[in-house]
Amino acid sequence: MAKVKRSGSLLASVQVQWSPRQQAYVAWSEQCPGLCCVDRWSSLAAVDALIETAADTMPDE
Repeated sequence: MAKVKRSGSLLASVQVQWSPRQQAYVAWSEQCPGLCCVDRWSSLAAVDALIETAADTMPDE
């Protein structure tokens, strides 16, 4: 299971939308420019992947 930062706000807002070009859901957050996650089957899976990836990029406190 991925380690998730508990103190403070990791991602205050996340956006997700269907991309006809990629034929997948794309999730991103303005807090992490350049970071996005894609899932062909599930918008929730795209959001979960984004949160896990963002948590992995945060320094340990």
